[in-house]
Amino acid sequence: MTKEEAIRECANNLSFLGRTISPQTYYLHSPKFHEEIDSLLTDRSITQLLIEAPRGTAKSSKTIASVLDHAIFDEGDKFVIIQSKTRPEAINRLTKIKDILNYSQPFRELFGYCGEQTADVWREDKIRIKIGGWTVTIKALGTGQQVRGALEGDTRITLYILDDPDDEMNTVTKEQMNKNFDSFLGGLAGLDRRNGRIIIIGTPIREGCIVERLRDATGWVTKKYQSYNEETKEVLWEEMYSYSWLMTKKQELEELGKISKFYSEYQCEIVGSEDRLFKKEYLRFYDGVLEFIDGLPFLKMTHEGDDEYSISKLSEPRLIAINTFLGVDPASSTKSTADYSVSFPIGYDGRFIYCLDYFRKRVTPTGHAEQIIDSVKTMRYTRAHVETVGYQEMLRDYLRKRLNEENLFINGLETKIMPRGEKSARLERLHPYFYNRRVYIKKSMTEFIDELIMYPRGKHDDLLDGFDLATKRLITPSHTIPAKKEFKFYPREEEFIGNNKNWMLN
Repeated sequence: MTKEEAIRECANNLSFLGRTISPQTYYLHSPKFHEEIDSLLTDRSITQLLIEAPRGTAKSSKTIASVLDHAIFDEGDKFVIIQSKTRPEAINRLTKIKDILNYSQPFRELFGYCGEQTADVWREDKIRIKIGGWTVTIKALGTGQQVRGALEGDTRITLYILDDPDDEMNTVTKEQMNKNFDSFLGGLAGLDRRNGRIIIIGTPIREGCIVERLRDATGWVTKKYQSYNEETKEVLWEEMYSYSWLMTKKQELEELGKISKFYSEYQCEIVGSEDRLFKKEYLRFYDGVLEFIDGLPFLKMTHEGDDEYSISKLSEPRLIAINTFLGVDPASSTKSTADYSVSFPIGYDGRFIYCLDYFRKRVTPTGHAEQIIDSVKTMRYTRAHVETVGYQEMLRDYLRKRLNEENLFINGLETKIMPRGEKSARLERLHPYFYNRRVYIKKSMTEFIDELIMYPRGKHDDLLDGFDLATKRLITPSHTIPAKKEFKFYPREEEFIGNNKNWMLN
């Protein structure tokens, strides 16, 4: 192959470029899926690209090849940002590029010497060199480091690479993940509007991390790969990870209680099915309304289904005698990143639990208390429990005062609910309700469904806490369904109590 032919092939084939200029890196045969990745990485029409790939699938090698492909074959001056989970990791990527520029004989023969001896800047975290007559600046940053406003002379960012931006350390808290994401969005604003591109190649770590948030986002081209297909047992890259090796690793992490780590690193899933405490197949679905007959609560069910797709209208509404219960989980802050304030009402018929329309918002303690007062007036709760920890105690005090002013009483409010033990242990007590399919939920309750399915890796668990509090002391209803001619529906509390607010909740 002549020099011209080799250059032409390098321009058209990212794997050929990498294998040519860094043969020691490409010691295994390139798998089929690398061809698809190469096609995505070299498609200049894709300005925002996210590739999710398992550990050990040559993501960093592809990152380096993409940077060099851009530096060599795109016209004009270039400014490249390489950002990784930590600054040292990003510097490692830049160091590999520097080694190729300095020491790769094939690179020198094809594109000339572009190493330290001719560089304008040759630092640990930044280089500025000439390739093909154009100035190329490459800078290494860690996740969360400031990118906004980055400018190199008159050149804005032409290529912004995030190589594995998330890890266990920078995703420890929701606040840190929000900070990382905000910093990332600031970096996007610095892209050259004419030809700037953003490429993310990574593995999801936790719900709320950068890679997970951008999956299937509007304006992004996303592609997800898994180490193996769970149905066909087909392996993504046999030479790297055989099916036998993957199953051994899965068993190892399962025995260590870290099966979620296997699914994150090798299947690009936040939570694996074996790690889920609450599975979607445990849920039953319904639709209906709360009605009152002679002041007693009944659920009028109009639709029912074993899953959200099979829910169908009943031939005639089913009337179910229930008691109503309320669980209140106050937030400790009204900041935009704080947890939500939750009021979770349920109905209980002695066997099944019916999730009623809940309240979930970021509000002040007094705003939440007033919502609870309104709910008390319309729902006639048998019992209610409010979590009271530190700051949250003020909501209970205010609620007690307001209920007294309204001449109302809720059984259970005087009981202080203090969390005992780990949250995981407390929420695990809910598992039998769901496992035995005794919980009915509305299809519209998407936030609660998400919390259930994503637990314990979810971004929020406020509704789970509210549901837990509502089920603290369930009491079977003593009233029964009267003959149809003996009752009248009263869907609103004022219709059966009039203006007299002097009533007690048992």
